Amino acid sequence: MCSFSSDMLKDNNLDVSVSLSPTYLNKILDDNDTLIEIFIKNKDTVSSESIIAYLERCE
Repeated sequence: MCSFSSDMLKDNNLDVSVSLSPTYLNKILDDNDTLIEIFIKNKDTVSSESIIAYLERCE
């Protein structure tokens, strides 16, 4: 199973952890469920700048 901690250890040799309140964790999970598909479908045609602009519009 992938997680932030395991990815950071594998990719960066850093041992890290993050604690979030349920409110923020649920917001992140809900946003991921809602927004991730558009980025996956367009991963080869979307720049990081356009992703940032899109996210700023969603705030």
